[in-house]
Formats: sequence, C-alpha cells, structure tokens
Amino acid sequence: MKTKENLLILKILILGLLFTTACPKLHAQNELSDSVITKRIKFIQSSIEQDKLKTQYWWYGWLGGYGAATLVQGAFFNGSTDLKNRQDMALGAATTFLGVLGQFITPIRPGNEPEQLNAISGKTNEEQKIKLKLAEDLLNEIGTREKLARNWKSHILPTAIDLGSGMVTWLAFDRSVWAGVGNFAFNVAITESQIWSQPMFARQKSLKYQKSIMNGDREFSFAPRVNWYIYAYASGLRIKVAF
Repeated sequence: MKTKENLLILKILILGLLFTTACPKLHAQNELSDSVITKRIKFIQSSIEQDKLKTQYWWYGWLGGYGAATLVQGAFFNGSTDLKNRQDMALGAATTFLGVLGQFITPIRPGNEPEQLNAISGKTNEEQKIKLKLAEDLLNEIGTREKLARNWKSHILPTAIDLGSGMVTWLAFDRSVWAGVGNFAFNVAITESQIWSQPMFARQKSLKYQKSIMNGDREFSFAPRVNWYIYAYASGLRIKVAF
C-alpha cells in the first residue's frame, strides 16, 4: 500500500515539473498574433475615423445653426421698431449666442485621434503593439467623453439658461406666466435635442470591443484559453486539456 502511495506522489511531482516547464510555451500560445493585432487596430481605427466624421457633422451643424439664428435675430432686432418684437429678438439672439459658446466648451469636439494613430507606422511587431495600446486608449477616452457629455451634469447649465430666458420673458418683459413657460419649454426642447443628438458611436464601439475581448469573440481571432484538469487516483493520474 505504501509503495502505491509513494508511486502516486512521484507521478504528481513529475507532472508538476512537466507542467512548470510547459507554462512558458502556454503563455506564448496565448499571446496575440500579428494578425489579431492587425485586426484589432483596423477595427479601432475605423471606429475612431467614423466617430470623428459623425462628431464633425454634429459639432459644425449645431455651431452653424446657433450662429445663423443669432445673426438672423440680430438683424430682425435692428430692423424692427416694435418693442415686443425687439425684446424677443434680443433675448433670442443672446440665448443662441450662448449656444455658440457652448459648442466650444462641450467635451464632444472633433479631435485628431486618427492622425495620432496614423503617426505610428506599425511596420514592426513592437510598433504594432504600441499602436494597438494607443488605439485602445484613444477609443476608451473618446467613449468616456461621449458618456460624460450625456450625464446629468451636462443638462444643468443649458436648463439654467433656458429657465433664465423664461423668467426674463415673464418678469422683465412683463408678459404672462404662460409666455415665460412657453419660452422655457421651447428652449429646453432645443438644448435637449442638442445633447441627445451627440454622437455615441465611439462609446458603442468601445463597449463592443471590450465585450469581444471578454467573450473571446472570433471576430478578432482571439487566442483560445487552455484549461487543464488533473484527476488523481490511487492507481494513477488522468489529465484533461480543454480548449
């Protein structure tokens, strides 16, 4: 009986030695291949480029809209002799001008992320790894900005301005309370549309990329996980390897 126990212990020690020797090989097998790195870079680079295009449409669109509204209302203000109309145009121009300024402080602005990636040639394996790390950081950074741009804090300042505009209409211009409410509701509809129309493309792609990594998505040809199962019996050992 003792001989069998000693034999079992010896087998376990030998197996442990073999497993320790094989660990570096297993680690090497789980490293990302050049093709996987290339696919990931292409996915992220394409996502960032598309997000920049969508951001440009949104940013310049709202900037142009606010700017045009400011100029038009300013022109009507100068050309009108009616006090009520002049008051409305002056307040409206002031509100839309703040919208112009808001475009320059919003976290959603066209950036140079694609150019940063293109600056790394990625000809060597080392450069590819550096480029992938930068690409992942940039995608995550843009996605985080897009998430923050829609959180509750982003609604406070526009709502405060809209409320102030409504109060001015009601109290300063001596209009009815419903005129103030209507002014407030109209401006809220515009500012909320601006906030909720902000692009979330990079955020969505970032979440998809992270999910793909966690799930071993074949879309990126991620290296398979190797799981070892060792069963010890009095009569010997059984090893199971699952991929």
